[in-house]
Amino acid sequence: MGKGMRWRARAIGGNRIVPSRRGTCRVRRARDRARVEPARRALGPRALLRRLVDYRRRGRRTRPGAPLPARSVALTFDDGEQGFLDIGIPLLEKYRIPATSFLIGDGSETVKTHASPYVSFQSHSFDMHRAGGTVGHGGIVSALTVEQITADIKQSQELIGGTQAFAYPFGDVTDEAEQAVADAGVVCAFTTVNSWASIGDDPMALPRARISGEYEQAGFEYIVTTGV
Repeated sequence: MGKGMRWRARAIGGNRIVPSRRGTCRVRRARDRARVEPARRALGPRALLRRLVDYRRRGRRTRPGAPLPARSVALTFDDGEQGFLDIGIPLLEKYRIPATSFLIGDGSETVKTHASPYVSFQSHSFDMHRAGGTVGHGGIVSALTVEQITADIKQSQELIGGTQAFAYPFGDVTDEAEQAVADAGVVCAFTTVNSWASIGDDPMALPRARISGEYEQAGFEYIVTTGV
């Protein structure tokens, strides 16, 4: 690593994918494609999540010969919206880019219908994506006990089949929620804090650089290069 360089990993999160005005999506520069291609071949969405979590905890490789790739990015998409399912997944498959999709409620049919080797479906809660709390955006999670949150997450996990990651509903996090996530056996959990993740970040409350479908190219490039 060069002098003065600081390693940081980027988790990019969004929920909507819409066609561009040109109706296409493409890799703009061949050298960018070549730079990330080895990482695509080596890591699927689950392996990349585990590698990123290890990086944030200790800043080192998980096993000999398996360092976190340079310029690593973990793509996440919340809510399982139709735009992601119909447009996003085919694009991920076309460019061979792994991603994680966080589903609300009974996502078992979505997992079957849209199964892809490039998408890991994980929990966004079974019945906690609703109002009723007093923390953050007012989600119900802040009004629930550890046991109630854990039971909800496990119910979602059983239906979706994913137990590695979790996205907090509305991004609201409490001490009870973090404990419940750990009790449910989740490896990492994501908030809606708009930032890059750095070494030492709590893997149960990770930030993400937020991306939305209406962003212009310049805005997208600014966020992924500056982390804000």
